[in-house]
Amino acid sequence: MTATKRFIFYDIDGVFNTGRTTVGNGFNPSSEYTEYKNHKGYTVTGPPVLDSVGVGFMVALAEKCNAKLVCSSTWRKMYTLNEIAQAIPEMHTRGGRNLRLRFQELHTKDWKTDTAKYKTSADLDQSTRGDEIQEYLSRHDADQYIILDDLVGASKGIDEDKGTFVHVNPWDGITYSDMMKMETAFGLKGHHAIFF
Repeated sequence: MTATKRFIFYDIDGVFNTGRTTVGNGFNPSSEYTEYKNHKGYTVTGPPVLDSVGVGFMVALAEKCNAKLVCSSTWRKMYTLNEIAQAIPEMHTRGGRNLRLRFQELHTKDWKTDTAKYKTSADLDQSTRGDEIQEYLSRHDADQYIILDDLVGASKGIDEDKGTFVHVNPWDGITYSDMMKMETAFGLKGHHAIFF
C-alpha cells in the first residue's frame, strides 16, 4: 500500500509571529523592535522569535502523519530555511530532540512555494497565496493538505476533498482549537500531536 502524501502549507506572520508572541517575548507590538540582517542583507525589524508551542505542534503533527512542511509565508522571500529555523526558540522536546532541527528535517529540497514563475514584482503582487499553493500542488501530487494561514486568500482554489483551510486569528496565532482542526483534517482523534 502506498503511503498517503500529505503537506502542511504554513504562514508565519499572524500564525507563529503574532501580537501575542510579540508581547510574550517582551516587545511592544507597536514600537519596540530589534533590527537584524538576513542572508540577502535586508535589514529586518521585528522580534525574531516564533511561537514554540505552535511550531512544536505543527512539527509533531507532520511527524505523526508523515507530512512535509511547505513555507508559503512571505518570509520565504527574505530568509533561508535555516534562518527561519533560528527564529524558533531553542528548546528540546520529548525524546530530547531539538525543535529547530526537527522543523528543518520535515521540509523537502522544494521547501517553499515558488515565486520564480512570476516575471515581475507586479506579477507577484497580483498573485495570491492560494495561487502560489495551487502552483506548488500542480508540481507535487498530494492526497491531503492543510493550509494554515491568517489570510483568507490562501484558501483560493482549495480542493475540498483533499485540502483543509485553517484560518488563524492574526493577533492570537495558532490556538488549541486550530490544532484540533488540523488533527481532524489528517484523521487523528485523541490529541495525538499535542504532546510534542
